[in-house]
Amino acid sequence: MASERQGRYCVQTTLSDVASEIAYGYTQSATDQKVGPHFLRITDIQNGSVDWYSVPYCPISPSDHTKYKLERDDIVVARTGNSTGENFIFRADKDVVFASYLIRFRIDPNKACPLFVWYCMRSATWWSFVNNSKTGSAQAGANAKVLGRFPLNLPPLSEQHTVAEILGSLDDKIESNRRTNRTLEKMARAIFKAWFIDFEPVKAKAAGVTSFPGMPRDIFDQLPDQLVECDLGIAPQGWPVQAVADIAEYINGRAFTKHANGQGRMIIRIAELNSGPGGATK
Repeated sequence: MASERQGRYCVQTTLSDVASEIAYGYTQSATDQKVGPHFLRITDIQNGSVDWYSVPYCPISPSDHTKYKLERDDIVVARTGNSTGENFIFRADKDVVFASYLIRFRIDPNKACPLFVWYCMRSATWWSFVNNSKTGSAQAGANAKVLGRFPLNLPPLSEQHTVAEILGSLDDKIESNRRTNRTLEKMARAIFKAWFIDFEPVKAKAAGVTSFPGMPRDIFDQLPDQLVECDLGIAPQGWPVQAVADIAEYINGRAFTKHANGQGRMIIRIAELNSGPGGATK
């Protein structure tokens, strides 16, 4: 048990000392079929949040389900690779178990406010600690014992809750905006498909319609009124069919080392790309 020192305002302790339980996750193959609970993996956590639209599922026995099920305010932390230290606090109304390369820290609410602890784990202090703690050359990482040494300076519990409530309300607004963006993107995808894949406005014009819902009249008037066969199947008459390479320049990406300490420039990797509604989470 690490020693605790009561300062004038804060108690100095560690992550493991305020946790009532620390556990490694469940080993299983993920599937898109709804055969069990959601199966939260390292790749599903991006910058402290999760897009549940893209999280897969997994089969699991009742006993393992109980053992690995996430409860409200559980904090899961990635323990291997470039994502080491990436973390997420679970507050969703969903049935979820966590995967083997994640570590669950269940915070004792009598010792610390879980949300306050999690915000500490989103700070530059946390990322500096993680970067200095990782070991291994091929696949660097950190185990539960190492991550549990993260030092915490905790104000009185009532103050922790006050700070967490303020920051949490801001995060709720951010998440609300994300949901709105996902809805708007779904609408945009539907419009794009109707206009430029199914060519519904052109079909409507060919049928003698003089306008199309949602499309400005001047744009509609410029559309051809006939579809013709092409290499892609069909396309509006007069529209050229070209390869992307003929109309765009491209360059392959460069291999960079990820540093999560807030310094340098942002890097977009494959892990940040998400084909689900709302695109990449962030």
